Amino acid sequence: MRVAHSADAHIGLQSFGRPVEEFGRTLMTFAETAIAERVDAAVLAGDTWHTRAPSPGAILQVIRPVRAMAEAGIPVVIDLGNHEMASVAGGEGTTLAWLGELDLPNVYVATEGRCIHLDCGTFAVLPYVHKRSVEGGTLPERMAAASAELAFHIAAMADFRRPGLPLVFVGHLTVTGAMLGSEAAMQLGWDATVAPEAFAPYDLACLGHIHAKQVVSERAFYAGSPDVHGFDDDDASRKGFWLHDTDANTHRFIPSHPRAFVTVPEADLVSMAESMPQGAVVRLVLADERTPAGIRDAVRLLKDAGAFYVRITTPEKHTVRRTQQAVDVTPRAQMEAWLAANKYPIEPALAIAEEVMAS
Repeated sequence: MRVAHSADAHIGLQSFGRPVEEFGRTLMTFAETAIAERVDAAVLAGDTWHTRAPSPGAILQVIRPVRAMAEAGIPVVIDLGNHEMASVAGGEGTTLAWLGELDLPNVYVATEGRCIHLDCGTFAVLPYVHKRSVEGGTLPERMAAASAELAFHIAAMADFRRPGLPLVFVGHLTVTGAMLGSEAAMQLGWDATVAPEAFAPYDLACLGHIHAKQVVSERAFYAGSPDVHGFDDDDASRKGFWLHDTDANTHRFIPSHPRAFVTVPEADLVSMAESMPQGAVVRLVLADERTPAGIRDAVRLLKDAGAFYVRITTPEKHTVRRTQQAVDVTPRAQMEAWLAANKYPIEPALAIAEEVMAS
């Protein structure tokens, strides 16, 4: 079975002046590739939209590529991500739930755990499991309970395998040991997690939620976000989507060629402007205070060189890129590491956060 796998399109995200159509074009590239490759199924592993109630324009940017794949005879499996959830209890009242209610041919939406039996194989689909779905106890106790619930569901859904057909897991979740990308909330360790070994019963696991493309086990893959979402995200050259072949056991990553994000130190302004990718979003890091006229001239130089958007910052505001791992450590340890990495004072921030979590 050949599966096209994408995740975390976040269509509707308002970021650096980029229009919603830009994110929609990336998703259409995924659809066109799936059609050209004649895959057996396509997977969108959560957070296709950035919110549970996207704008009409954002809805169109998803419906068009989904319809293109469905009309080409490709089953499209769509999972529910945390950004699309109406509540911790499930997906009622969301645009994704509305899409599922339409019951479009070849479109399969999961706003709760379900197994989808297709001619090519079985897809066990599990939406995001929130720690708030567990009532009572301290934050670490709720996180542990949510993680146990996640592992239980993954194991139980493996029982739906049909003889002679591939079994694919689709989930929007955090795997222990995965390298985090631009997703800010998870850096505090507030996500339920599951070990890579949980996917051993499956022929393939198509994952979403972490924005950095990676292989977390022999059979489990994060597609990452196909567009760059910020300066702390992966480089544009690492953005794209997977083409999996369960029969040949091959996994090919297809670049999506999104808009580049470039950080320009003031000392390298002239040289980097000469080689800057066209249409880039640029962060200009000033070495010291400059007059408004000096800033205007620097921005004009970058715009004339082809920059789409320029953000001005200073070294003390320039935070460290997050490349930490999702690990089973205490929330306090992860919070302390994040504060230190970004050069924020440990106290009183840590004490206040612990007080809030204990309440």
